[in-house]
Amino acid sequence: MSLHGSYGEEGYQSFTQRDLDSFIKVNRPAQVVGELEHSNEFLDVVLTIRAMPPADRQRLLESSRELSHPTWRELGRISREGQTDAGQKAERMIAEAAVAEVERLLQLSDGELKKLYT
Repeated sequence: MSLHGSYGEEGYQSFTQRDLDSFIKVNRPAQVVGELEHSNEFLDVVLTIRAMPPADRQRLLESSRELSHPTWRELGRISREGQTDAGQKAERMIAEAAVAEVERLLQLSDGELKKLYT
């Protein structure tokens, strides 16, 4: 089960609708965010984003929500450069959850944020 790098139409070669249903059922985006909360590198990124001018910060966060690789339909072919519709949906769900977590952490004081470092 791969979000990116799908290479064929068979279920074991791509991220399918069944995979997406399971992904949603176990709330995988929340699990990813939970893992990020314990990453010093992620917290460093949050501090870097906090230091950006407000307009730049807003543009970065807005564009980050839209990050995803093209679907096979968008490419017009099945290839490793693209992914299934389900894969793109999952990728966007993770991006949206990660950006929401960045926005939440940006509301914390520097002291509160630094307490999260492990």
